Amino acid sequence: AYGLDGVNDHIRGPVFPDSDSFSASVWLEVNVESADRQFIFFDGNSSSGRDCFAEILNGELLFGTKDNDFLKAPQTSVALDRWHHLTCIADAQNNTKSIWLNGTKVAENINWTGTANVGFHDAFTLGALHSGGTDHYLSGSLDDIRIYNRALSDAEVCLLYTSDAADE
Repeated sequence: AYGLDGVNDHIRGPVFPDSDSFSASVWLEVNVESADRQFIFFDGNSSSGRDCFAEILNGELLFGTKDNDFLKAPQTSVALDRWHHLTCIADAQNNTKSIWLNGTKVAENINWTGTANVGFHDAFTLGALHSGGTDHYLSGSLDDIRIYNRALSDAEVCLLYTSDAADE
């Protein structure tokens, strides 16, 4: 697992190609509930509102896509100091966007139209957002991070959760 201190730890990855659909799967442990944004992953650049991200804010999960649309899961969905399996899916073909937590769909938009991760790229970042001098870091840990340029099926999400849960 990658431990992140909430101060300046983060992981920078490659620049991803465009993708109308997108899925991210990650095991997540959050150490601090905060009124500051804690980013799990982020792909975007200096163009405000054109980002693909997942974040935690006041205990709520948010999943945003580059069409300037975000989906919010219910509050208190992420208990502190416990491992959770998070999956975010944007399915352009079926016009849906969803957030899954521990193998259960906790938020869904069935009328989403847009693109998940097209344009406005910079290095894919885990555990942080760097934006105009304001940085937002995750205080916690990430493990088994998987990024897809397609929408995962419900069965695939459940399989990722159940197969990985045995290892946690």
